[in-house]
Amino acid sequence: MSLQLTIACGDYDRTHPLIDGSIKPEGIELNWLVLPHLEIWTRMLNYYDFDASEISLSSYITSRTLGKPLTAIPVFPARAFRHSYIFINTKSGIREPKDLMGMRVGLGEFQQTATVWMRGILQHEYGVKLEEIEWYLWTARPRMEMELPKRYKVKHIPPDRKPDQMFFNGELDAIMVPSLFAALFNPPSHIRRLFDNSRTVEAEYCQKTGISPTLQSGAL
Repeated sequence: MSLQLTIACGDYDRTHPLIDGSIKPEGIELNWLVLPHLEIWTRMLNYYDFDASEISLSSYITSRTLGKPLTAIPVFPARAFRHSYIFINTKSGIREPKDLMGMRVGLGEFQQTATVWMRGILQHEYGVKLEEIEWYLWTARPRMEMELPKRYKVKHIPPDRKPDQMFFNGELDAIMVPSLFAALFNPPSHIRRLFDNSRTVEAEYCQKTGISPTLQSGAL
C-alpha cells in the first residue's frame, strides 16, 4: 500500500513534474497542495496541517527556537538574490545604504526570510545599524506570533493603508519587498532601487561570500 502524503508547496519548475504527475515517487501517493505562501507558513507553523511543506527558512529557525516539532529537509525550492528588492524614495535624501539609518522603512513581516537576508546584508556588508531604523510592518496577521527584540523600533501600518502609496507619498522613505508590487514596475520618477547596478552588486556579493540566498526549505 502506498504511503499517503500531503505536501503544501509552490508550483516551481523544480516541483511541477510532481504536481502534474509526470514524476511519481515510488511507494508514495502525493496530495500536492499549491497554496499562497502566507497560508502555508501560517498553517504549518501553528497547526502542523501538512505532512510536509515548503517553509520560510527564518520562520523555521524561529520555530525550532520556540520548541515547535518541525524538522527541516535541506531542499531549497526558491533562491533569489535580494539587493534588487530594496527601493528608496530619493526625496528622502537616501544615496547609499547607511543613509537608511534614521529613516522609515516598510516591510511585510520582520521575520520574513527575504527581509532577514536584506537586513543582514545591509548590516554586515554596509555597516547599517538596524536599531537606528524605524520599521513599519504592513502584514495584518503575522504567520507566527513572536516577541521581537526590544532594541528594534517596530510599528504597524493600519490595514486600511496601502504601503506602496505611503511610500510614493513620502510617508515611508524606503521599502523592502519579497516580490515586486505591481506599482513598482512603473513607479514615479523619485522612486528607485537602493542599488542601481543591482545585478553587478549581487554578482560581486556571490563571488565574495559564496552565498546564494535561501528563501524556503522543506519541512516535516
